Amino acid sequence: MENIRYVTFDKEGNITGIYSAPREGAIKIPLKYTRYSNIIDALKAYKEQLVKDTVQSLVDQIKGKYAQFEVESFLDQREEWRRWVADSNAPTPYVDALAAARGISKEELMKRIGKKVTALATLQGKQQALIDKIEAATTIEELEAIDEELRKLTQIVNNV
Repeated sequence: MENIRYVTFDKEGNITGIYSAPREGAIKIPLKYTRYSNIIDALKAYKEQLVKDTVQSLVDQIKGKYAQFEVESFLDQREEWRRWVADSNAPTPYVDALAAARGISKEELMKRIGKKVTALATLQGKQQALIDKIEAATTIEELEAIDEELRKLTQIVNNV
């Protein structure tokens, strides 16, 4: 586990103390973020990295359900799904072969591919939205609220 420290700060947000044990009014952050002189700057850097790490972990969970060669076919699947959504008569040779080999309808496989494409795009969009919120944040409370939004992202993975 990453080394954790507890930092205290003044009214302007300047870090006034770094401690290895909890203190009243202190904020808990990983050690490497104590190099910042201002608590808002430290929390922004920490929360941005936390968002990136969390979203990457969720993407890895989705991809982890598949063998590597299947993951490598995601771009082909996405492209054929995109064409099929625009025109259900568009040629989709890769998906056609997958559906036939699996013994399921093309429509069912396209539905499954669509869920995967949507989940990955949603995670990417949510990551950038959270980073935008972090960059715009001016208070500790705004930055601490990011944690709850991150917890909600796991629902996206559960729906794939």
